[in-house]
Amino acid sequence: MSNFPKFGLYHTLTNLFVYFFVFSLCFERLTLNGVNLDFVLTKYFSFILVLLSLFNLNFWKGLLVNKSITIYLIIYFIILTFSSFINKSLFYNSYFDYLFLLNVFLFLSLRGKFICDSSVFMRSQYLFIIGNILLSVLYFLGVGKSFITHELESRATIFGNNQNYLGLSLSIASLFIFRFLFIEKTNLGLKIFFGISLLPISYFMVLTGSRTAFLSFICGVFIFIFLSSKLNLFKKIITAISSFIFIVTILVVFNDKFDISQRIFSTIESGDTANRDVIWSGLIYLFSDYFLLGVGKTGYLRMIGDLSPHNAFIEVFIYTGLIGSLFFIAFLASLLANSLKTYNKTRNFFPIILFVAVLGILLTGQFFDQKLVWFFVACMFERSNYFSLT
Repeated sequence: MSNFPKFGLYHTLTNLFVYFFVFSLCFERLTLNGVNLDFVLTKYFSFILVLLSLFNLNFWKGLLVNKSITIYLIIYFIILTFSSFINKSLFYNSYFDYLFLLNVFLFLSLRGKFICDSSVFMRSQYLFIIGNILLSVLYFLGVGKSFITHELESRATIFGNNQNYLGLSLSIASLFIFRFLFIEKTNLGLKIFFGISLLPISYFMVLTGSRTAFLSFICGVFIFIFLSSKLNLFKKIITAISSFIFIVTILVVFNDKFDISQRIFSTIESGDTANRDVIWSGLIYLFSDYFLLGVGKTGYLRMIGDLSPHNAFIEVFIYTGLIGSLFFIAFLASLLANSLKTYNKTRNFFPIILFVAVLGILLTGQFFDQKLVWFFVACMFERSNYFSLT
């Protein structure tokens, strides 16, 4: 495939909306001067970005890159639409999932841009880091700090964001910083700035109490250690053991200070999953009679309401049954295969880190309507990984 050409003003405008979208991900929940802007900016920026991409011939050519991933997503969406259609009712008849389709096109648009232009890819990560730094600074200044309620479980948040997705955002931003500190060639001033900003971001991430975010961060750090070409095997083992002892010590010493410590130790000691296991077993039993094609989103809303399964795999099984689940797992397998192939060819292990983080949120949260997660999936692809494009 030939190089992706640049189109002057059109190219610049598309890039700007990539940057607007990535930065807005950090501020999906926002109220200014009494005006509720929750999700508004992200939706508009993502819609315009997708619209601009559709008029670019190279976007459609880009679908041929890792086309199996695109095919699996399209087939899954068809199955989801069919299952929702046959299970629609008078009050639950919205069988076409526009939001999911938009997110799929958003992922394809971002992936195309990141493969086309490495500068867009790197600047997007810079903006994502800066957005999370700004969030952290605002939190510690008390700006936008949400009033703690029982619903928020006394865990830190800002602008009313869900702590798990906020924690994941801060976690990946911290790992992006690790990348620029230890892998990428970055000027000294920027390294110092990122190094200083790592503390408030990672500390805020811990305060959110998100086990998924915390464990994703820890896994990412250990992947950095073991796959780094700058350390020999002995140094890797010593560094990993020292890091593990340090992390456990911090969790034990500050057990009464950090909600994350109590939540992790509760999970280890008693298998506490915040009642997710009860929800999962109940849902699997309830929908076991529909295991082939599922009940679609319409059937789920009719029978359960808007209660989240807190597990994307169970959500997929309920919506699309065994058939849809197979295509969804094939999509994930393709992502993993692409990440491993990237590492084998270029020694770039960051897509593996992102895959682990995405897998964590799949096991404990939602996937299809979360633009943040689709951004992470798109970041598994970058121009330097695809020498056949040059």
